[in-house]
Amino acid sequence: MSEIELYLSALAKFLAASLVIERVLEILDQIFSFFGITAGNKKMLVRLSGSRLPKTQEKNRKYLKMFLMQSAAFTAGIIICYYSNLGIAKEFQMVSGKTAAFWDIILAGIFISGGSEPIHQLISFLKNHKNNLKVQRISLESSQTVTEITVSKEKFSQLNISYKGGNDPGTAGHGLRKIDPLYIVIHHSASSEQSSFESIVKDQKKERKNAKGSYVLDPSYHCVITYDGNYHNYCRWDSVGWHTAKGRKVSNSNSLGLCFAGNFHKSSTKPSEAQIESGARILALWRILYNIDEVNVVPHRIVKTRHTVCPGNNFPFDRLAALSTQLMKEWSNNRSIQKEITRFKKLEYIYV
Repeated sequence: MSEIELYLSALAKFLAASLVIERVLEILDQIFSFFGITAGNKKMLVRLSGSRLPKTQEKNRKYLKMFLMQSAAFTAGIIICYYSNLGIAKEFQMVSGKTAAFWDIILAGIFISGGSEPIHQLISFLKNHKNNLKVQRISLESSQTVTEITVSKEKFSQLNISYKGGNDPGTAGHGLRKIDPLYIVIHHSASSEQSSFESIVKDQKKERKNAKGSYVLDPSYHCVITYDGNYHNYCRWDSVGWHTAKGRKVSNSNSLGLCFAGNFHKSSTKPSEAQIESGARILALWRILYNIDEVNVVPHRIVKTRHTVCPGNNFPFDRLAALSTQLMKEWSNNRSIQKEITRFKKLEYIYV
């Protein structure tokens, strides 16, 4: 985990705690207002006192309310941090140990008692900084592979994609979709990078068993990119594949699965440049056809927490997604590619 990701993770915890405090203060505000400890509700004050209060008394009530509210926020912050084991130094790993010191808890309590707005601003700043670093890294990688990128630009001047309904056009995968895909999930095959498309299909056809009985994954992915850069349409694009566990937002029924042949986790193996180029082209086409934003292109591992490491820590996911966005921009000004995309939209087995 990078330093920025560490800070974002810690701030997310403090943000959750500060939101709890804000809800508590909203309740206290209603209670104080009912008893007339406020400067804003004059009708309530008049009703309780029987006459209009002097401005001095209203001002005093306002300061009393501010004092009580801030004291309540500070107290609630310390209590939440104590029972949640939250400490600024601990969460930012400035000190060792799994238990926050009392002074650290007090500092954290003061920090979250100020409300969620300052924490929101810090999170936004760090996310923007992270995005800038991402762009710089992609630019650096691009400058290190000038030859490959020159070749890829020549290849990308044409769509070079065909589709006739996948590996078995007569079969609608695991059923037709109810809606067009909203997400694209990126996978690796977790096999040798020299795996052929046929061997991957053979593996997906093997019988598996669970508590509900036996099943096969075939067809699983909607497209497989082999190490030589060739793409292989597998499950029909208008159909449900079987490539991911059901997550909070993403499932087989609302996503497309794009698989890269190879195992890119805990090894020095990375996808070939040919794979990345072909994968980015398929990805860009899918995003255009189904109007899918880059943020909805996700690695398999984030669909369901702790379910898998796919597509591996050596897979250049950010680069792939950014390259697909770059292609979409270039294609938007290319008349010949636009004609091909228009033709694609009229093919069978594209939309539900």
